[in-house]
Amino acid sequence: MYLGNTEELAQNKLLLLYIIKFSNRTFTNNELTEFVLERNYMNYFFIQQYLSELVDSHFIEKTNTDSKEVYKLLEKGEIALS
Repeated sequence: MYLGNTEELAQNKLLLLYIIKFSNRTFTNNELTEFVLERNYMNYFFIQQYLSELVDSHFIEKTNTDSKEVYKLLEKGEIALS
């Protein structure tokens, strides 16, 4: 469980939602992780934790596209970004 402040946690989750929504591409877990790590937005373990929590709380889902599993923004994710 994340022990940092809740504002940072919320910002990081919103950042992941933003990347998924506004990138002109789809991301697998590995691709999204690499994208975030290359920009030093957060560390690997937080990325994986936040993505898992976003899936579990139905903000995003993993879906199969072109024979690979990619993240897709759901309605709750759209609302969170509005």
